[in-house]
Amino acid sequence: MSEKFKYDIFLSHSSKDKPIIRDLAKRLKRDGLRIWFDEWEIKPGDVIPLKIQQGLEQSRTLVLAMSTNAFTSEWVTLERNTVLFRDPNNTDRRFIPIRLDESKIPDTLRQFAYIPWQQPLDDHYINLLTACRPNAVKRKRNRFSSDVLEIGGESVVCIAITVDGQRAIAGLEDGTVKVWDLASRRCVAVLQGHSYQVESVAVTANGQRVLSGSEDGTLRIWDIQSKKCVSILDYSDWVTAVAVTADGQRAISGSDDGTIQIWNLNSKKCITTLEGHLGRVTTVAVTADGRRIISSSTNGSVRIWEIESNKCLAVVKYPNWVTTMAVTADGRRVISGSDNGTVRIWDIESKDYIAILEGHTDTVTTVAVTADGRRVISGSTDKTVRVWDIDSKSCVATLKGHSDAILVVAMKADGRRAISASRDGRLLIWNLPALAKQLDKDSDATRYTNAKVVLVGETGVGKTGLALRLCEDRWEPTEST
Repeated sequence: MSEKFKYDIFLSHSSKDKPIIRDLAKRLKRDGLRIWFDEWEIKPGDVIPLKIQQGLEQSRTLVLAMSTNAFTSEWVTLERNTVLFRDPNNTDRRFIPIRLDESKIPDTLRQFAYIPWQQPLDDHYINLLTACRPNAVKRKRNRFSSDVLEIGGESVVCIAITVDGQRAIAGLEDGTVKVWDLASRRCVAVLQGHSYQVESVAVTANGQRVLSGSEDGTLRIWDIQSKKCVSILDYSDWVTAVAVTADGQRAISGSDDGTIQIWNLNSKKCITTLEGHLGRVTTVAVTADGRRIISSSTNGSVRIWEIESNKCLAVVKYPNWVTTMAVTADGRRVISGSDNGTVRIWDIESKDYIAILEGHTDTVTTVAVTADGRRVISGSTDKTVRVWDIDSKSCVATLKGHSDAILVVAMKADGRRAISASRDGRLLIWNLPALAKQLDKDSDATRYTNAKVVLVGETGVGKTGLALRLCEDRWEPTEST
C-alpha cells in the first residue's frame, strides 16, 4: 500500500470513559473512517504498550477525550502519547481534543481548539468528522463521477460485464435480458423469452454467449450477435444463480430447491446434480481453472465442490444468511455478503477468515471483485456502494447516488469502472480513475538501496532519534530530545 497511515484516527481516552468513546468509534467507523480503538485492536496475549505505540505511529489523527477521568491518574500516559501529534513541524498529523466534561484543561492543551462533547450533538459530530477526514479522502470522494442509464419499466435484478468491459448484460424483473453498450450508453439488444423474473445472468469469456436463469424454471443460452435464444435447458425449480467456466464448456446453475446442476453446453445436457444445501442457493461461482464450484445458501452455509468427483470438499458455516458471494480469479479467496451488513473474506484452502469488513448499515445484497483480487465492491439496502481494499481491509470509497436499495454491482476487470443497479430504476456507471491509478501505483515493485550510515559523536545526543528516522521513518521523543 502507498497509504502512509493505516488508521485515520487513534482514540485516546480514559478507560472510565469507555462507553462514550465506544459509541463514537462505531459512528466514525460507519462513516468510512479507519479507527484505532483499543477494544478492537488489542487481542489476548498482545503486549499492550507496544500495540498502543504501533497504533500511534500508524495513525493520522489523534482524538484525545479530555475529562476529569483523563486528567487524573491516566494523564501522564495520555499526554506522552500526544507529543507526536502536537509537534507543529509534523504537518502530516493532526491533534483534535474533544471535551467530555467541564474539568480544567491543562496548560499544555489550552492552545488547542477543542470540540465540545458534553452533549454529542449532530453539529459537533459533523465538525469532528470533517476535521478527521484526510484531505486525500476529501479529494477522492469528489473524483468519483457517475453516468446514469435510465432502465425504465421493471427493475434490474442481476448484471454481468463482458471480459473486455465493453458491454453490460442485465436481467430484469419483467423477464427480459438487456445488453448495453457502455461506451455509447445505448441498449443494443433486448432478449425476450423468459416468462418470469430473470434471477441471474452470466457471459462467456469470449463475450459471444449469454446465459440467463429465471423463476420460470429455465436456463436460456443466447447468442449476442444474432440476439436469439439458441437453447433452453429445463429445470425442476426456479433458477436462482448461474455461472460459466472460463473455457465456456460448462454452466453451473443453482436453484430454489437447494440443488446445483452442472451442464455441458455443447450437448445441452445436465452432467450431474449436487445436493447438500438446505436452503435456496443464492450464488454459484466457479474457479478460473474450472476445478471447483463455490455455492452459498440461505441456510447460512457456503459449500466448496470438486467438479471432477462431484463431491463436497468443505462446508463453511456462517452466523447469518449468506446473501451474495464472489471468488477471486486465482480461486484462492471467497468474498461473501450477509444480512448483518458485513462483507467477509476467507481463504478457500484453510477455510479461515482473512477479514470482516464493516461499514454497511443494512443487508449486503451484492459483491464483486476486481480481476487482480485486490479490490472488492459491495452494494447494500442502505443505498450505498462501497469499494474495499483487501490488503488494508479498509473502505477506500463510499459511492452515493441511488435513492433506493442496491440490487447488484459489477466491476470492469481493470477496476476503472463499476456498475450498480438499484430499485430506483437506475443503473449507474461509476468512473473510478483515482482508484485504478492507485492500483497501478501499488503494483510497482518496491526498490531498496542499501547504505551504511555512521553516526559520529562522543555522546548519544540525537543519535537515537536520527536512527529511528533513517531506519523506520518515524520520530520518537527520547531523553536527549
